Amino acid sequence: MTNRTNHAPRTPPRTRPGLHRKPPLTIARHLRTHDKLGHADKCGRIIDTVNTGQGPLLLSDVRHLQNCEALGRAGGPLSTGTRHHTTPRFIAKSQYSSMRVLYLIDGLAGGGAETSLAEVAPQLTAVGVELHVGFYVDRRDVAERLLDAGAHLWPMFDAGGRRQRVAATRRLIRELRPQMVHTTLYEADIAGRTAAALCRTPVISSLVNEMYGPRQIAAGVPVAKLRAAQAVDIATARFVDRFHAISQTVGSVMASRLHISPSKIEVIHRARDARLLGEYSEERRARVRRSLGIDDETRLILGVGRVEPQKGFSQLVEAAAELKQRGAPIRVLIAGREGNDSDRLSQAIEHHRLGDVVTLLGRREDVADLMVAADVLAFTSLWEGFGGTVIEALAVECPVVCFDLPVLREVLGEHAEFVPLGNSQALAATLETTLRRGRDPQALERGRLLFLERYTIEVCAERTVDMYRRVIAGH
Repeated sequence: MTNRTNHAPRTPPRTRPGLHRKPPLTIARHLRTHDKLGHADKCGRIIDTVNTGQGPLLLSDVRHLQNCEALGRAGGPLSTGTRHHTTPRFIAKSQYSSMRVLYLIDGLAGGGAETSLAEVAPQLTAVGVELHVGFYVDRRDVAERLLDAGAHLWPMFDAGGRRQRVAATRRLIRELRPQMVHTTLYEADIAGRTAAALCRTPVISSLVNEMYGPRQIAAGVPVAKLRAAQAVDIATARFVDRFHAISQTVGSVMASRLHISPSKIEVIHRARDARLLGEYSEERRARVRRSLGIDDETRLILGVGRVEPQKGFSQLVEAAAELKQRGAPIRVLIAGREGNDSDRLSQAIEHHRLGDVVTLLGRREDVADLMVAADVLAFTSLWEGFGGTVIEALAVECPVVCFDLPVLREVLGEHAEFVPLGNSQALAATLETTLRRGRDPQALERGRLLFLERYTIEVCAERTVDMYRRVIAGH
C-alpha cells in the first residue's frame, strides 16, 4: 500500500487574473460541477482550439479549465464576482514562473502604498511572478489597474474582526499555496504575518511609514491605543523573514520602534512609471491650464494627497491666506480624496475667506497633468515614509517646496526648497520666493535625471523580484 505522506503536495491549478469571490474550487470538485452544469461542450471547444492549432493556447494550459473561476470566465453561471472578457484569455507557457506570491494589503484605495503596488504589478507579472492580491476593506480605486496588470484579486470583506481576518487569510494561503506572502499596511501585516506563520510560509513585510512616534500623538491618536497597536506589531514582527523599507529613514526609525535587527531590513525605494507620467512641455502645460480655467498671470500652487492630518493641508491653507494678504495672484488646488481632515480643512478655507483661492478637487487620475500645469508643488506632509508624490514631480519637472523631513532630504537631495516643519509663515515666504523666481529648466532637468536613475518602476521591480527569490530560497 502506498504511503500517502511520501507524495509531493498537490500544486493548485493556476488561475487566470480576475476578481475572485473565494479561492478556486479543487480539481475534483470542479469536474463534478463541470458535468452537473453541462459545460463539457464549452470547455471541449476550447480544448479543440488547442488541438487544432487554431488559437494560442497550449495543452499544458488546459489546467486553467479545471477550476470554476476559469469556467466563470468562459461565460458560465459561476462567473459571479469575476471580471468578464469577450473571450477567455490564456497566458503563454513561457510567461509562467514557479514564483507564486500572495500580496496582502488593507484595501485598494488610491493611497501611496496601493498606488505603488499598482505601478509595480505589471513589471512583476511581466517577468513571470504569479501575483495574487488579498485585501480586507471594500475600496477598489486601483483594482482595475491591478486586473489589467494580470493580478488575481481576492477580497476578504466578510472577515470582520482581526481573528476572522487571520482565519480567512489562513484559508486563502492553504488554498493558493503561495511560495511567499508579502504584507503592507497595519491590518494586512497583523493578519498576514500570523496566518503565514501558521502555514509555515515565508513572509515579507513592507515598512511604509514612521509610526508610533510623537507625530501620531500630536495628530490626536490616543497614547494607549497607539502603544497597544505597537505591541501587536512588535509581537507579529518576529514572524517576518525580511522587511522591505521604502526608504533608509523609515527603515532606521522602525527598526528601533519594532525592535527589528537592521540586518533584516532591505531598502527598495518606491517608483513610478515614467511612460505613464509623461514629460513636461509648454504645450501640455498650456492645454491643462486652459482646461482648469487658469490664465498665464495666475500662479498655481498644487497640493496632492488624501485629506488627512498627516498631509498638513491646514498649514498650506494658512500659507495661502498669508499670500492672499500680500496680494499675490495665486490659486491653490488640492487633489486627493476626502479623509479625516476634510471637514476641518473646509472650515479653515471658509474662515480665511479663501473660497475663490483654494479648491478641493477630490480624487484625480490626472495628477501628472496637474503638476505640469502647476508653478510649484507644495508638499506639506508632517511625516512620511517616502513621499511618492515628490518623485512624480521630479519626473515632470515641477518645482517642489516641502517641509524639512529627513526622508524628503534622502529622496530629493538638492531638488527641493525645504521649510521648517509645520511653519506656515515660512511656507508662505518660500512659496512666494519660488513663484517669483520662476522655472529653472536646467535644475528641473537634473531632477528628472535623478528620477530616471533611481525611481523608475523597472529598477524597483528588478530589486523586488530579487528579494523575493532570496527569501524563498532561504526559507
